[in-house]
Amino acid sequence: HRVSVSFLGRPVSDDALVIFEDFVLVDDLDLADTGISNAGLHHLRKLKRLRRLYLDGTRVTDEAIEQFKKAVLDCYVWNDK
Repeated sequence: HRVSVSFLGRPVSDDALVIFEDFVLVDDLDLADTGISNAGLHHLRKLKRLRRLYLDGTRVTDEAIEQFKKAVLDCYVWNDK
């Protein structure tokens, strides 16, 4: 079964995302409108099962997303700024 987690619009910090380094069974993750940056995205690189990542309204750059997609190959990233 699928594991989906949403922090949509919640006050999530980059440092809080370190928890996902041990919680690797997530398929869908919604971080839209959380204000995370490239530093937070780095903590998600171990989520090899991740298939959808929503980053709309964050401070994550296009360059960081491209690097992330090289680490998590089958993940589609939404990022309308």
